[in-house]
Amino acid sequence: MITKREKIIWAVYGAALVLLFLASSTDLIIKERENPVYPISVVIEEDSDDQYVNFRKGMDQAAMELNADVSFITLYESSQAEQQLEMLRREKQDGAQALVVAPVDEGALETALEAEPLEVPLILSNGDGLAEYASAEVSVDIREMGRALGGEVAGRHGSGERILLFENGEETSVKGRFEEGLRESLSQAGFELVSVSGDRENGFRNALESLCYPAEQDAVVIALDPDSLLETAELLEESARYRPYVKGVYGRGTSIPVLNALDEGWITGLCVTDDFSAGYLCARLAVDGARGTLKKTEISLPFYYIEREALREPRYEKMLYPIE
Repeated sequence: MITKREKIIWAVYGAALVLLFLASSTDLIIKERENPVYPISVVIEEDSDDQYVNFRKGMDQAAMELNADVSFITLYESSQAEQQLEMLRREKQDGAQALVVAPVDEGALETALEAEPLEVPLILSNGDGLAEYASAEVSVDIREMGRALGGEVAGRHGSGERILLFENGEETSVKGRFEEGLRESLSQAGFELVSVSGDRENGFRNALESLCYPAEQDAVVIALDPDSLLETAELLEESARYRPYVKGVYGRGTSIPVLNALDEGWITGLCVTDDFSAGYLCARLAVDGARGTLKKTEISLPFYYIEREALREPRYEKMLYPIE
């Protein structure tokens, strides 16, 4: 038989267990470690993220590792500097603790932010050197990329060859630096450069038609932006009529459609970058900024010129087709 004293002991023991359970379940004793979430916003210069697939994969990887919440913002209309600035201010007002921007117009952005700073860390993607208003930058030397591509074209084609420069008419700082380097390189090599602005139906097709009629003539096409490069490849794929007169198609870009066009032979040579690493580094720097531990940082990433055969090389395959 259980004595009264034993009953009291068991009752106290039971009560203690209940109290311990309640205390632990309500964090009174065992507190779970809190992992802060860092809200980060990325505002690019395009109205779609077609050219940012690998960049986003890199950001997502860093966000998963560092507990960041990344918002990826496109413009309503590409290459609108004022709209981009409005979106940066909106994201800051909505609680972003750090911002990443691929500037439409660096000069306009700098002027606006000098007059009215954002007051949160700002990371530049592909700026032209670390600006005073930015906390950090991850970039590729786009001007040198243009020079390098010009050198590749000059080494493959004679200086008497006419070169058509296709572009979509949208002005961005990146495209401007790429064109500057390209023109410098090709002009020194003695090439005739002809600018063609528009799109596949209003500009590019007409330019290719002019190679066929009235007088047959050859040309090399260099696209100044990835969209124009892809549209040129599509025109050549659709119409065999143009192919004998186009002696080469060159440009820059890393989207899957562009890489497929290179693999299928519609693009001759391509300048590519490690967009996964760029996105990853931008996110890491942004989290450092949100934590208050970021120091002024400038990171320069390399670019590469590749042709069709290089797509099968392990180092390019891993870089251009990253697995999350």
